[in-house]
Amino acid sequence: ADSNFLTMILQDDKNSGLQVQTINGQWIDVPPTPANVLICNIGELAQIFSGGYLMATPHRVLRPQNSRISIPMFYNPKLDHVMECMLNPEA
Repeated sequence: ADSNFLTMILQDDKNSGLQVQTINGQWIDVPPTPANVLICNIGELAQIFSGGYLMATPHRVLRPQNSRISIPMFYNPKLDHVMECMLNPEA
């Protein structure tokens, strides 16, 4: 899983190589996506911020047989931002 808040990926529409891990620990392929689709990976900061409501996405990239292109965008808070859980544990 990424340590950031959110990762958005524009990936190759022919070769993916991206896999995500299920709750049972099984790795499954993320199919290639059309050019107008973004893949969103929840990061560990989003998991902390949501009090565990959102779960960070364990993922990996396998080397495909053909070349692969992906364009990631990593979203993070400012370095001096104090992250607190958005959920009230007493509610």
